[in-house]
Amino acid sequence: MSNSNLATYLYNQTGNFNARTSSITGIIIHNAVTIGTCEDLAKILSSTDSGSFNYGIATDGTIGLYVDEMYRPWSTGDPTIDHKTVSIMVCNSSLSGNYPISQATYSSLIDLCEDICRRNFISELRYTSKNGNGNLYMHSWYADVNCPGPYLSAKYPSIAQEVTTRLKVTQNNSTTAALANSSGATVDKLNPYIVCVDPSVAKVNYDKLITAKVVGAIFYAGSLYSEGSKTPKDVYQSSRLKTQLTELDGKMPFGLYCDVRAWDVKSAKLECKQLYYVISNYPPKLGIWLNLHFGGSVSTNDEVLETYYRYLTEWGLKSKCGLYCDRTQLGRVSWASNFCRKYSLWLIDHTAGVVTDIGATLSPSSFKV
Repeated sequence: MSNSNLATYLYNQTGNFNARTSSITGIIIHNAVTIGTCEDLAKILSSTDSGSFNYGIATDGTIGLYVDEMYRPWSTGDPTIDHKTVSIMVCNSSLSGNYPISQATYSSLIDLCEDICRRNFISELRYTSKNGNGNLYMHSWYADVNCPGPYLSAKYPSIAQEVTTRLKVTQNNSTTAALANSSGATVDKLNPYIVCVDPSVAKVNYDKLITAKVVGAIFYAGSLYSEGSKTPKDVYQSSRLKTQLTELDGKMPFGLYCDVRAWDVKSAKLECKQLYYVISNYPPKLGIWLNLHFGGSVSTNDEVLETYYRYLTEWGLKSKCGLYCDRTQLGRVSWASNFCRKYSLWLIDHTAGVVTDIGATLSPSSFKV
């Protein structure tokens, strides 16, 4: 269960949440009854010990993350609804009339709802009644409150329709039947991809990648230890990273991945210390991915990952960190019991041999150049 990369403001100082007991199947939108920034929403949250929300959207459209999606916020007063929904608090553009919201806020709301649905495998957003089969909910259905207010309430049908339209377009473009021909795939029918740039590559045609629906890039940050060695290298950072990011020139957001070869907590701290210098110089909007190279016991490997998680949380990357590994490496940590709610997972699962099923070649969400 991941968080939205659309959130550029992070607030993790509330304890008003519980572990979720069900998967996310819907969304609930709240009216903040305030004109303000993401910082203003944080102040509201810090002043109460009885409520919370996953995301907040400021009057200027900025999106903030306040409670990780893996947690159930104290949103409606009805735990059944809170456990299965992501809650969004929306600031107003005016406190008179119907409590309207700005166009920037509305656009961000649609983008965020779409992103939530995609990451949680929600195929459509439906608005019906409280007793219907919809999955776009109103706070007023579960408590004696006028939330989300007249303006947002009237917008609910449009919100559901716009988000679902976006989701359906991608689903239609994902159909592989029209692509299964010997001459190759049609680029404009591919899903968006993220490209992982090999550390040895000097130049990449990013304009061409953007045309091919690539929406982000992942670069190799570096490593402290070489394979099979316990002697630290003189330089952690990848020799080409600066050049590669200079060439990227802000054309798309990027993330970083690094090698984790630590064998105990002490060596993990040394790796983290060096990684920090890279992250502080090149903040990765698409997060940091840990390429695991573990060989020790599961308990020791778990301690290494816990060490990394503590540091990544301190650096503001709590919701933007993941494991980049194959099934063998995943089996060397307590993924299901300890880390599935802390890290995202980028599973390396390449197809071997000759591929005749076009669907198999289009299913990965990343590829290397």
